Amino acid sequence: RIHAGYRKDDSGEFITMECISGSSLNSVSDTHAVSTGGQTTEKDSVTEMGIHESDSNLTWSPSDTEYSPLTLERGGKIIHTSDVYQVVGLLGTGSFGKVFKCRKEGTDETVAMKVFRKGNHWQAKREVNSHNQVSVLDLDKNNLIRLIDSFVYKDCFCLTFECLYLNLTELIIRRYEGLEVNDIRSIAQQVLLALRALKIIGMTHTDIKPNNIMLTAPQGPQSLNVKLINFGSARKTAELSEYSVMQNERYRLRILHADANSLIRFIDSFVYKDCFCLTFECLNTTFVELFKETRFKLQRVIYLRTVGQQMLLALQALKSVGVTHTDIKPDNVMIAHLDNQSVRVKLSDFGLARKTAELSEYSVMQTEGYRAPEVILGLPRDESIDMWGLGCMLGFLYLGNHLFPDDDFKALQCIVKHMGLPDKNALKEGWRVRRFFKFDRLHKWRHSFNLFDEPLDDLVRLKPAWSNAKGKKLFIDLLIKMLAVNPADRILPEDALSHPFI
Repeated sequence: RIHAGYRKDDSGEFITMECISGSSLNSVSDTHAVSTGGQTTEKDSVTEMGIHESDSNLTWSPSDTEYSPLTLERGGKIIHTSDVYQVVGLLGTGSFGKVFKCRKEGTDETVAMKVFRKGNHWQAKREVNSHNQVSVLDLDKNNLIRLIDSFVYKDCFCLTFECLYLNLTELIIRRYEGLEVNDIRSIAQQVLLALRALKIIGMTHTDIKPNNIMLTAPQGPQSLNVKLINFGSARKTAELSEYSVMQNERYRLRILHADANSLIRFIDSFVYKDCFCLTFECLNTTFVELFKETRFKLQRVIYLRTVGQQMLLALQALKSVGVTHTDIKPDNVMIAHLDNQSVRVKLSDFGLARKTAELSEYSVMQTEGYRAPEVILGLPRDESIDMWGLGCMLGFLYLGNHLFPDDDFKALQCIVKHMGLPDKNALKEGWRVRRFFKFDRLHKWRHSFNLFDEPLDDLVRLKPAWSNAKGKKLFIDLLIKMLAVNPADRILPEDALSHPFI
């Protein structure tokens, strides 16, 4: 990628242009296809159709914010016409909802039931449509997962699949080593059969990765038998566009007023000599560049208050359209105007933005040092990760240094010392939790941090001195609310805009 500034001959307007070379276009599209297509997220597929049962509490309501009479727990029942499914265990959690292992009463059949929240029916319908197109193939012969049925039960859209074993990511994690050459050959042959079959009917999966390839059963004496799963982002090949991600970025945010909501203004996109070009309004510099050039520190209350207010407006606007930036940091906040009395900034770089409903706890997102604890621990996340990033950024603007180390272990060590442990129930679900915590025989979580090797100052004793002691106290109060360890406790943009400091 190349960023450059240009002047338009006809108007004299300065613009910023981002050019992506032709050789990178396909990789850009592939990277973002997941975030713009259906409910396909990494976590959705990691334990989506497997039989590994979680020890976490099974009780679940489809949405905390939308009313639905459906509550599922072990032993609970889901009824569809004459079929009664009894919940046996929880298989996995995704942004769409959850996947349960169920047993069909009156038979020995076990299925994986993917239950979509009330607000995510469109995702379920898209996945059903993909499976309907694939159903003309011999699914077993071509190593493709079999969709059994789909129906609505108490406002939740349910998809039942054959119950598989575990995916390749889980297999590698369990083994702590790679696969044998013969196993790799066998898996490759089976997935190639699946891709050939999809090509025959003009379909492209768009999300081939270890999480979406599942073992059908524990490994036999000869080879591993696998199937390709998760067709939520599958597309007709003829409808694929290498530029769709760029258009999605534009149209997803076009309903927002860029200037009023402190968002960079996107002007146009086009192809020139095999390069895809995006044109933006031309802004001055980022805070990181300003600090490098002038060692400038925003120690005055007016600067922090104004920057905080403008960025909160941006987060509030993104929340209103269901988008999460996922990469809030000083490098991505551009200065539109700065003098001794005022500052005006805009949020830029939406290349990693995702629909909030499609965020996956198995995706790596946010820059180290600005990474929310739920991202570090592999927990479910929502747009509140942007609030965490903004809190870290405001701390940087005040201190002139990053608030947390750019290392996940050291950052979490610092977070635990200053803000406390994450919620104990949440610690049972994160796929990366056991890298940092252990569950002892007394059923208490223990961490392996040595909190006294490098003592850190309390957040309430940030080093720069303000003449406005009340302003400093209010700023710290807001910062702590932005950096609440548990996402549910983190302050919302609309509430932060009403905070006394702002």
